[in-house]
Amino acid sequence: MAKNTRRDIAWNRALTKVLEQGAVTKHDLTKGKYGVSERTASDTLATMVDMEYLRRENVSGPKPDKWKRGDKLPATLATEQ
Repeated sequence: MAKNTRRDIAWNRALTKVLEQGAVTKHDLTKGKYGVSERTASDTLATMVDMEYLRRENVSGPKPDKWKRGDKLPATLATEQ
């Protein structure tokens, strides 16, 4: 069985949050027992935006930005029912 890297954990958590809740924040990736570093979370989200799997939605004020589902998220990854 392959060991998941911190980046794999961030990637999977981001996909799960977007598919289940419609959005993900950087805090969602950095909190909890399996949280990743701020840098890993930023790098993962940036890669997913570059691939157009996610799109960044800027939020005004003191609230953190959100990332929502992008246009090119493959149907094989989106296991919505």
